[in-house]
Formats: sequence, structure tokens, C-alpha cells
Amino acid sequence: MGRLRDSLNVGIEEAIIVFLIILNVLEFMQILPGDLDFVKKIISWTALGYLLYKAKLSELFFGEQHTGFDIALIFTYFLLILKNFVLFSKEAVEHSAAIFGPLAKFILYHAAQFEMFTFLLGGVMLILLSFIHLVTHVDVKSPSILAMFHEEGESTSGLDRILRSLLTLFILSAFYLVVFNLVMEWLAWAIDSSLLVLGIFFYLFFFIRYSKTFHAETILYKIGTVGEEFYEKFIELFKDIRTLYLGVAGMLVLHLLTDVGNFILPYLIGKEISYFGTLGPNHEVLWRLLADNLHVAVSMLDKIGLVLVYVFNVIAILFLLLGPAYIWYRVSRSKHVKFSATFIGLFFGSVISFIIAPVFFVDRINVSGIVGVDIMTKGLEGYSVTWIGIASLVVFVLFILLSRIMSVRRITNIITITGIEIFFAYYIFIYSTEMIMYYYTTFMNHGLANPFLGFWMILFLAITALFYIGGFAVFMVKSWLA
Repeated sequence: MGRLRDSLNVGIEEAIIVFLIILNVLEFMQILPGDLDFVKKIISWTALGYLLYKAKLSELFFGEQHTGFDIALIFTYFLLILKNFVLFSKEAVEHSAAIFGPLAKFILYHAAQFEMFTFLLGGVMLILLSFIHLVTHVDVKSPSILAMFHEEGESTSGLDRILRSLLTLFILSAFYLVVFNLVMEWLAWAIDSSLLVLGIFFYLFFFIRYSKTFHAETILYKIGTVGEEFYEKFIELFKDIRTLYLGVAGMLVLHLLTDVGNFILPYLIGKEISYFGTLGPNHEVLWRLLADNLHVAVSMLDKIGLVLVYVFNVIAILFLLLGPAYIWYRVSRSKHVKFSATFIGLFFGSVISFIIAPVFFVDRINVSGIVGVDIMTKGLEGYSVTWIGIASLVVFVLFILLSRIMSVRRITNIITITGIEIFFAYYIFIYSTEMIMYYYTTFMNHGLANPFLGFWMILFLAITALFYIGGFAVFMVKSWLA
């Protein structure tokens, strides 16, 4: 009987994983019905909430687990982020969800009241949880975040309890902004299906190659948990002072990584993303732009030049977006940051096309109500790209040959790192100033009339500025000292 029960449990778990995989693949292919898309997003949020519960947040903050505190904190974080439920509802209405359509329309109709109520309730609960030190004896132990900035043990005086409470409020708020909010917005909503589909191809490749050492059940579970394993391991970085700063810098890197899934991957395969329609023009997929340009090209040499420029532009944007992640990975392994001769050649060759005849443009999102960095596309009409494509190819080959000389490799390696970090700095500058201006504008428009909301906007503004400036400084120092 026990074996039957165990087999049944495994079967149910497998069925759930298969169900989620199917939903993600259908969403990636843009044929997922509106109701199922709504359900999938709720399941993704629930799964990430469960992972945070498993991460034992109270142990992360205080060095000792308090289950009730963990549940209450995760619930509070969800209240603060429920503003995104309005976006879910908007998508449900746009995709003609039959079952959840009425609920989505109701939420959209009362969006302003819904967002304000849930945010203020979450703010009150976060303050109450932070000031738990005033009514209970919380024993702070090492390793924990609070122990990094405050002495260990129980509170010794009333003043000490107040200081601990204020510091806890700052830490819990910072974790919400830096980790919870970004992870929920990016990985559970924007690129979850893309991440899973990439995981499927990755694991199927190794399954075919090493079919004798892999079992179907192992592959199934690895595919189903490809995103969750990443989330869980990343949160682990915030549990130790030795990896805390690395985790903060890693959150900056995630900004660029997610835009590979949000923009570049859809541009390459022709997959429309729902919010592209709200971002305005200049978001055409690449093969359409290339087809239009090839249609008006006169000679075969012009067509070859066009293809070369497009290919080098793709390589350049991928290099610039993924480069900081590679640097961060090398630093996390305490290794020197270095590139092979081939990659150095690719960098210099592709950047030539990216600068002279850009297909991609990186700028701030120019739509009211949306904050972030926009990666746009534009065709090459009017460009004489033949010589640009050939020049990029020549530079690519030349720098591969030059970088095989070790003395030259050191110089080209430094230039490559510097180029990646200049782009990284530009990207983070756009993103951070947009976020800071969002909190400042919200404070000026609503915070002055609502002091409680104003308090949170000022606190979030301060945390945002500290995170982006401090995180980028840490990234720069670590990358050059590695």
C-alpha cells in the first residue's frame, strides 16, 4: 500500500511538471489561451513564493528560522507587488480570457484603488514585522544580514531595539526591491517561458548525447525545475557576507540577462511579446527587417554585406548583454577575467558594425507608466553597408590573429572588458535614473498629499540609488581586482 501511495505521489508530481512544461511551451509559441496564461502566471508566482519560503528568509535576516515570520513576510511582499496583478489582468482581457475575463475587467476598472490598497496594507505589515524587536526578544545570530551591520545576541536596551527595528525595516525593504520585486517581475512573468524552452533544448541535447546515463524521470524533473533551481541558488548568495556583495552585483547583471529573453530572443525568432504593442514603433523582428533590406539591395555583394552587418549586430548586442554575466561568473569563481582570441576577434569585428550601422538601439522606455530600458530595432535603409560588413569581417580575422600574441592579447583583453563595462554603465545609468525619477515623481505627485506613501517613496528612492551606484561600484572593483 505504501509503495502504491509513493508511486501515486510521484505520478502526480510528474503530471504537474508536464502540465507546466506544456503551458510554458504553448506560451512561448503564443498559442496559449488567455485563461491558461492567467493560471500559469499565478502558478509561477506561487512556485517562487514557495522557493522563498524554503530559503528560510528569517534565517537569512536574523540567523535563526521563524516559520511564522517567513509566511507573514512573503505574504507582505506579495501585497506590495500585487500592482503587477493589474498587468496580468490587462493581458487576460487582451487575450479574451473567458473564465477570468470578468475578474480581470473588474480589477482593471478598480486598478487605482486596488494598487493603493494592497500597497498601503503591505507597507503597514512590513513596518509591523520590522518592529518585532520592540515586543519580542529576537536573538540575532551569525551568519545573517542583520549580524553584518549590528551586534549579535538579544537587544540590550530600548534604544537598541529601536535601532534594530529601523535597520530591519531597511533590510526587509531592500530585499523586497533588490531581490523579490525584480525576480517576480522578470523571471516569473517576462521570460519564464523563454527560460524553460531554452532549458528544454539544453537538456534534450545532453539527453541525446548521453542517453545511456540519463533517465527520463531525471530529464523531466530537470526541465521542469530549470528556473526554480536558478532562483534558489541565486538567493543563497545573500546568506553570507562573503557572497552578499556578489549577489548584489549579480542582480545588476540580471537586468541585462533578462533583456536577452525579453527582446533579443523574440527579435531573432519572430516571437511577439505582449508589451511590445505598448512600446510604440521600432520593435520589428530582425528577419522582417533583413528581408525588406535585401529586397531593395541591387547586387549580390550588397546582399552579402547586409547579411554580414545584421549577423555582426546580433553578435555585438549579445556580447554586450551577456559580457557582464561572464565577467561576474569569472569573479564569482575567483578567476581572472579573460577572453579567447576568437571572442576578442568577435568583439572588435561585431562592434564595428554595431557602431557604424546599428540595427539595435538602446534607450529609455518612452511610454508613460512603463519604467526601464528599451532595446529597439531599425532597418538599414540608406546605409552603404557592403564595405561595413567586409570591414567587420577583416577586423574579426585580424584581431583573432593579433590576439594570439600574448603581449597583444593582454591589451585587447583589457579593451574588451572596458568596452563591455562602458555599455554596462550606460545601461545601468538609464535604468537607475528611470527608477529614481519614478519614485521622485510619485512622491511629488502623491506622496506630499499622502505622507505614508511619501515615506515609502523616499525610502525606495534611497535604496534604489544605493543599490545601483553601490552595486556597479562593487562590480567594477571586483572585475578589475580578479
